[in-house]
Amino acid sequence: MSERMSLSQYQMMTESDRWYPVCFSGYSEYKEWRYMQRGADEVSNACDDCSSDYMLKMMEQNRCFPVEVKKRTSNSKKKDKHEN
Repeated sequence: MSERMSLSQYQMMTESDRWYPVCFSGYSEYKEWRYMQRGADEVSNACDDCSSDYMLKMMEQNRCFPVEVKKRTSNSKKKDKHEN
């Protein structure tokens, strides 16, 4: 990609009408990460598991959109369960 992807283009990154962050190689990798996330006790999102090296690589490729990814991949409902 030679030019920066807009957020609207980013939001259209789907595979078989399934949304996934473009920093993942595809929906199957994202699905595997979500499966692992469900087993975690702590509240997290995909950016929490991202290394600084990988984040820089994704930024260079215009594939890093942390605001949208954090909003759409958080398992914050776990926090509600643990607080009660």
